[in-house]
Amino acid sequence: MHAPVLTRLAALLAPVLLASVLLSGCNETTPAAQAAPKKPLSIGIVQIVEHEALDDAVKGFVERLDELGYREGVFADCVNNCKEGTPAGEVLEARLKEFCAARTSEEAEAAFVAAGLPCSRILNHEDMLEHPHYLARESITRWPRVGGGEIIGQNVTPKFKNRPGRIWRGCPTVGMDNDDILAELGCTQEEIDACYAEGVVAKK
Repeated sequence: MHAPVLTRLAALLAPVLLASVLLSGCNETTPAAQAAPKKPLSIGIVQIVEHEALDDAVKGFVERLDELGYREGVFADCVNNCKEGTPAGEVLEARLKEFCAARTSEEAEAAFVAAGLPCSRILNHEDMLEHPHYLARESITRWPRVGGGEIIGQNVTPKFKNRPGRIWRGCPTVGMDNDDILAELGCTQEEIDACYAEGVVAKK
């Protein structure tokens, strides 16, 4: 697995790691938790990459804990200590590379999913044609090529129920629509023929 894939996988881990901490923290807002005595906590937040949304999430989480009365020593200097470029981040990146290098992309994806970590491997063109998600969404489709043959490519996105888009033909050849366009503009056939004769328009 190449380095860009590993970096992307590492980035994908950040939201779920943060979410797991957020979910455990949210339990403290239940009536039973509020009535129970406060126990000493040691909380670490892992935010692997710099991103405005993740920065705001960490800030909001810390502020909410403060509102709940958890202040001194709660985080034990563990806030954001696994970002890229930090010693902990480098260790995490190395472990991810080691883990993924020993597996195919399919095996790595399956292992992350089994562990409850959201991830998505980068597909090549051949994989897209057979991937269950792409097939279910009809992301890839086929249409006839102008002049013969077939083209395989991206389907119309997004899909609309009442006014669905469609691919009604392949890319036209140069000048293929000249006559129709000039006729719609009010040109007579004689004027269109003169445009060709004078080199104003052409077909290939």
